Amino acid sequence: MLQFVEFEEDDGVAIITLNRPEKLNALNRQMATEINAVFREFFDSKSLRVAVYKARGRSFSGGADVVDMRAAFNEAPADAQGEAVKNFTIDFEEVEFCEKPIIAAIQGQCVGFGMTSSLACDIRIAANDAKFCLPEVKLGIASIHGNLRMVKMAGLARAMDLLLTGEMRSAQWALDAGVVNELVPMDALHDTAMAYARAIAAMDPAVIYATRRIGYMSQYSSFSDIVTAGMALRVRSKIDVDYVEAIAGGSRSAGGGARS
Repeated sequence: MLQFVEFEEDDGVAIITLNRPEKLNALNRQMATEINAVFREFFDSKSLRVAVYKARGRSFSGGADVVDMRAAFNEAPADAQGEAVKNFTIDFEEVEFCEKPIIAAIQGQCVGFGMTSSLACDIRIAANDAKFCLPEVKLGIASIHGNLRMVKMAGLARAMDLLLTGEMRSAQWALDAGVVNELVPMDALHDTAMAYARAIAAMDPAVIYATRRIGYMSQYSSFSDIVTAGMALRVRSKIDVDYVEAIAGGSRSAGGGARS
């Protein structure tokens, strides 16, 4: 029985919703367990092709629940307090390297865990009132996942502006930095995210997987390795077979024939 996360299915789209609005969807141990469980269900599903990751209430997430985190440390033996952190761990690598796209729909505060988890998604749609922050330096913690993804996504200068100050940044800042894809009014947030999801769900899932995988490999692998892997993925997804037909169909729909 889920307490702090909702999981719905809508015609090939998984809708994963943080549901602890009275605490600004702050991450506690139970929520972390539930998030990992529902994402695993999404990854393993044969019918679900894309997910929308969103939150109830006025904020996406205010970060970690420091009260519950302190309790976890106090409950653990002195020589095992480091292990207590694992109870708050989200498997971001599994989210990023899964075969299916994830779209984050963000409103209000997107802080700490909230921002880090959204950065692991493929597309981020934000309401105009969204605010972004990675406050770890103010808490005496070095950011890891948020650090890695911010540098690759926004570049070193923009990333350090956020990471070294721990200050809140506006939705417009996030858009300009390339952290979010689109800003929309709050009342259009869900529908916009679902429109992206439905468009992706209508595509060939093998082609979506190959395209996504090649894109992510570009961040971590050499050009030659990416090309080699990309060719193998083409074979797997049968892109080569459909490619000529798609080109021909596109040419016909565009008016047909070559331009002089």
